[in-house]
Amino acid sequence: MSESQYKRLFHELYPKEMSTNLGKKKALFILPTSVAELDKINQKPATIHLGKSNTFQVSYDSRAVLQSLYGGILVLPDGAIKSLHPEKYLHIQSINISNEKQAFDLSKKLEAQLSSDAGLLSYPETYRYVMNTMGVLLFIGLFIGLVFFSGNRLYYLF
Repeated sequence: MSESQYKRLFHELYPKEMSTNLGKKKALFILPTSVAELDKINQKPATIHLGKSNTFQVSYDSRAVLQSLYGGILVLPDGAIKSLHPEKYLHIQSINISNEKQAFDLSKKLEAQLSSDAGLLSYPETYRYVMNTMGVLLFIGLFIGLVFFSGNRLYYLF
């Protein structure tokens, strides 16, 4: 993500805080971690090499500006972004809605409008899938636990 996009999103989400100024040779890696883990990471300096002439010192932050499905977001200066190959970019569009109860219906409408290669990843559908999967796993785990517990009790009773 470019620094200008990051600053725009940062000021919308955190209006009372100041965003980080990167400079020419610094990068920011946004990780969804706790502050205690970030303190451990910040003690270890890291560099990123993007090509022969693009080397950046990395600092870390946990204040997310986008929902990241891939683990983290790398923020680079605008000039460095322009020097990379634009045909390799992954364009991500994120939509926030105020009424979560209508999110599933909106997700279905968006899916009908977009092409099949758009790769729509919907939070309500993912949430529903995870909850269904966890429900099945919880049922199986409780059933197996109950079988072992009752078998153990029967063994000690007789």
